[in-house]
Amino acid sequence: MARSGIYHLFRALQFKPGETVLVPDYHSGNEVSAIRAAGASIVFYPILRNLEPDLEVLTRLAKLNPRVIYVIHYLGWPQPMQEIEALCRHSGSLLIEDCALSLLSETDRKPLGSFGDYSVFCLYKTLPVPNGGLLVQNRNILKVLEDLELEQCPRTAAAGRSAELMLEAVRSVRTASGRSSLASSGPSARCCGRLASGRYRWATSGGMSPMSTLPCRPSAIP
Repeated sequence: MARSGIYHLFRALQFKPGETVLVPDYHSGNEVSAIRAAGASIVFYPILRNLEPDLEVLTRLAKLNPRVIYVIHYLGWPQPMQEIEALCRHSGSLLIEDCALSLLSETDRKPLGSFGDYSVFCLYKTLPVPNGGLLVQNRNILKVLEDLELEQCPRTAAAGRSAELMLEAVRSVRTASGRSSLASSGPSARCCGRLASGRYRWATSGGMSPMSTLPCRPSAIP
């Protein structure tokens, strides 16, 4: 999952006392939990009703020289990257893009995730796969991440998550039968799918299942 990539990235950055991350105050909570679990301190900046940051406040906070400015592209809509890139250059901050819901989106003829030093993607929120997250290093390559060894994704995890997704699909088309199937089979499918997916354990989060790695090949995604 993308949150596991966030956790391992912030652990690899080895934050020192007093170093902070600027994070949008509109978030899912998972990314914030991952950042904090990795030992980084968070300062929130406001997101306006148009799902873009309050640049005046963000500019003021950037003067505190944060170690990282963390950007979330909401539902595929890009953040004002030119302005944020300029803030990062001026403050000497790393730029991290959260593209969990923005795979294949772009702005200024560049794909989202290619602006920052690092970016994270969540495959199953866009592609028909049971799990899978990507951590991309565009600059400042961290060797500790290249040497990171993840657990093999158990087949039961992929099978359980796939069953849960299929039941959700049935429910969306056939409400009555889908609801009864989900009620009888859903708990076991969710249990199998989540326990080994890294949702509860940061340090030993597992790798992607084989069926999730197929769409990630360069020939499949331009």
